[in-house]
Amino acid sequence: MKTTPNRAARVSERFRTANVSLGNRFLTHAALIAVVAVAGCVSKTKAKLNAQQAYIAGQQHAMMTMQQDKNSVQVRGNVRNTSIPWAEGLTVAKAIVASEYQATHDPTSVIIVRNGTGTEIKAADLLKGQDEPLLPGDLIEIR
Repeated sequence: MKTTPNRAARVSERFRTANVSLGNRFLTHAALIAVVAVAGCVSKTKAKLNAQQAYIAGQQHAMMTMQQDKNSVQVRGNVRNTSIPWAEGLTVAKAIVASEYQATHDPTSVIIVRNGTGTEIKAADLLKGQDEPLLPGDLIEIR
């Protein structure tokens, strides 16, 4: 099959326009990527400011949590309420009831952590009436 010069010119023109079209698409995509990259960039100063603001917010949250802990008793274990507001006369037994103990079995022991020191109380002793008063900031771990 013999190609005519006219037909060869048309095929050549099609390839040339296809290549230009691909080149334009490449440039369009490259430009779009560059715009997205520039729009998503944050200056070092702004990044540092954001980090400082996040740090300050974290410090404020920690201070608020510490203040709340000083006026409450924390309870760990299978309970519904993990923080009980401290009030005069709050005891271990009252805190367990207020925390709504959820386990299907009775606890075997309760540990009171006060100022980093733990004291274990047998659950049987609690049932016999040997209850312990609690102080603000105490932690009770029910086992």
